[in-house]
Amino acid sequence: MSRPPTTRESARACACSQSTVSNALRDAPRISGETRARIQTIARSMGWKANPLASAYMAHLRSTREPAYRATLAFVISNPDSPRVEDLPLYQKCNYAGARARAESQGYRIETIWQHEPGLTARNLAHILQTRGIPGLLIPSFVQPSDMFDAMDWDGFASVAIGHALPGLPIDRATFNYNRSVPMALRKLYELGYRRIAVILSDTYDQKVGHGWLYPLYYEQRQGSTRDWVKSCIVPGTSKD
Repeated sequence: MSRPPTTRESARACACSQSTVSNALRDAPRISGETRARIQTIARSMGWKANPLASAYMAHLRSTREPAYRATLAFVISNPDSPRVEDLPLYQKCNYAGARARAESQGYRIETIWQHEPGLTARNLAHILQTRGIPGLLIPSFVQPSDMFDAMDWDGFASVAIGHALPGLPIDRATFNYNRSVPMALRKLYELGYRRIAVILSDTYDQKVGHGWLYPLYYEQRQGSTRDWVKSCIVPGTSKD
């Protein structure tokens, strides 16, 4: 054959469907290795050769398609004064923006749930989530602590706490590595020309993060290169810190 075979011709020779041939020729994992090898061997004998330009184009085409909708996830708004994302502290607005962008890229949607909605309890929150078909929650650090989630039945949801929200509860957690981030921040400040740096923490926040800032900070303060320009200060805090 002077030209490459079509998928129809290859399918006829392989005694299988065109879609099976197409998947096998692009090494799709849904086709067994044995079947892929058989189809590729027959196709090569008929003059087929892999086209890297076509493969690259199809990969680009698949990556730019709108992902299929999978599910809606809930992002908990913990601000006691407002249910609006716009009124959250900057770091939580960044959490929300990042979660939303990543979710949408994977076919998910984000819906907000206000923790301080009048009358909201763990039981009716679970009912609301189940009724709306929401299988998972993203829970950032609380602007104001609450014991509502202590009574939640977590078995029915895929839940992730961001930072130090809900310590001790049986849910997954995403937070940063203090042992790496604190020295990195201090050295970056030094590179930018700062020579008198103070780290100020409240005692309640220090307890909340398990001395995550102080341990690496104290280590850095004992190093010859940073001993004279990094100072720490612990101040009294409140339950809202």
